[in-house]
Amino acid sequence: VLGSDVPVMVFTDARPGEIPGLQELPNVQMAEDNPSIVDILRLAQATIMIGASTSTFGMWSAFLGGMPSIWYPSKHQFSLTPDRPGFQITGGLDGSLPEGCGDLLRQAVL
Repeated sequence: VLGSDVPVMVFTDARPGEIPGLQELPNVQMAEDNPSIVDILRLAQATIMIGASTSTFGMWSAFLGGMPSIWYPSKHQFSLTPDRPGFQITGGLDGSLPEGCGDLLRQAVL
């Protein structure tokens, strides 16, 4: 969607080996272990955040940071940035993104 590879920092509670291949992707770095509040604040500084739909950890980060965020589909509806329409993007089950969100994401990265 962005037109090029961009640096990605992965914050996860997965154990080593539970997400094979992720670290081998271009520009992907795993975040070091920190206390949860440190990770929430680091995530809040992201340009774009990709979160799991049921992660209150990610929701707090997106709320505090006010950045565009991409979420896995969920039956739960929530509004993290009511003053910024379109900043909460729900991806498809196949990993696709809604039409038109590319411009917003590219502007965030610039």
